[in-house]
Amino acid sequence: MDFFEGLLSYEIALLVMGVLFFAVLLFLLIYLVINKRSYKGIIALFLFPVIMVGFPGIQKIRFDNGIVEIDRLTRAIEKNPANAEAKKTLELKLSELKGREISTVKNRIIMEKAARVADNVPMAVRDKKRIVNINHKTTR
Repeated sequence: MDFFEGLLSYEIALLVMGVLFFAVLLFLLIYLVINKRSYKGIIALFLFPVIMVGFPGIQKIRFDNGIVEIDRLTRAIEKNPANAEAKKTLELKLSELKGREISTVKNRIIMEKAARVADNVPMAVRDKKRIVNINHKTTR
């Protein structure tokens, strides 16, 4: 699923548990209001699911921005291959996203092209194989 792309497994678990925790608290709040009981103590607990959902959300935004930045740097290097500073920045951005799971072909192609431009042949070959595997799975 594209929504979870770029998130690590613990971030996905944190997101799912945060949503479930929020739902349980909401149900409990409704129950307490209907039965005219005090609900003041439960209001503070709503901070926890917000944080649990917010952290993976921030990581997802950082991942998406990283992909956009990698694409921009790749184009800049293709226009000017002698730009050593852009190459160094591209290598740094690639290493930041190295452990992230990328499931869409579009983002995988961006990563493969960037690795090729940055002269990171092993990463480019790995990404090319993953593109082929993703395409093979979708054509079945």
